Amino acid sequence: MNRGERLSKIKDKDIDFTDIPEVTKEQSAMFETITPDDYLEDHVVPPKITVNIRLDSDVVSFFQKQSSRYQTAINKVLRGYMLSHKIQK
Repeated sequence: MNRGERLSKIKDKDIDFTDIPEVTKEQSAMFETITPDDYLEDHVVPPKITVNIRLDSDVVSFFQKQSSRYQTAINKVLRGYMLSHKIQK
């Protein structure tokens, strides 16, 4: 049995999240307020490209439960990560 098969058999209620810190209101708000104006000087949204990426099934399930536009949500999170690293440098 491969890792994906083992993980797919774990029920959400059996996952121990006690060692993961809670997301603060400030952190949560940051992901909701990112707009093109915040990161693009010319306010032009970059074109989308199609890529194949392997994500953990629980990550995809989480985003799918949040919204039918889960791919957009994943893109927002990745953009937030990218921006936070640009700001730090």
